[in-house]
Amino acid sequence: MCDEKQEQRINFKFLVKLKKTPTECCKLLQEAYGGNSLSPARVFDWYKRFSEGRGSTEDDQRLGRPVTVSTPETVTKINQIVRADRQMSIRMIAEAVNADKETVRKILHEELHMTKVFLATLRERVRKKRPELWKNNSWILHQDNAPAHNALSVKQYLAGKRTPVLEHAPYWPDLAPCDFFLFPKKKSALKGARFESMEASRYLIVTPRITVARSVFLQRCASGLVQSR
Repeated sequence: MCDEKQEQRINFKFLVKLKKTPTECCKLLQEAYGGNSLSPARVFDWYKRFSEGRGSTEDDQRLGRPVTVSTPETVTKINQIVRADRQMSIRMIAEAVNADKETVRKILHEELHMTKVFLATLRERVRKKRPELWKNNSWILHQDNAPAHNALSVKQYLAGKRTPVLEHAPYWPDLAPCDFFLFPKKKSALKGARFESMEASRYLIVTPRITVARSVFLQRCASGLVQSR
């Protein structure tokens, strides 16, 4: 009598024969077995085995400690994993190839020269939608000292793009009037509202329901600048 893990592998093999993707297989197993389902890394590992013609559903003997040195075999395997499923995280890839996360990260960036291209895609969309912002590099980025904004990778990216950054005084709300003055008024006007649909909520959020005099808003900004001197 097979255990639950082998039962999952038997069902998994059936899903592979139905031409399901690794992501689809993972979701179906999670629906059927809940928290006891195979991990995404194991799903990809067995998907590769069954796709290559493996017939046995018996698990292999463990390989021991994770690999900490890059080898041609590891590089090839990681390359195949990423190209088969680009949603795999570094942790999932590390589990699939039995390597530590730092080794996987170095292989991805230094040997396979792979990077996340989402920001590049977003930047190109902004170029097309707001071309006036990209005519020259005269504009300045104002950030509010959030941890994500102060991350080393973000600072290196901005420095590489020669983007000047206006430092935000710590714990100083007046330098971000929209966050601390305008948006709370907007939220207050919507407090207690009930929406029957997403379209209705979007309409009420986008449609101005508050009126703030231009002089009041400018006065708020000016008071923040005076206090910061």
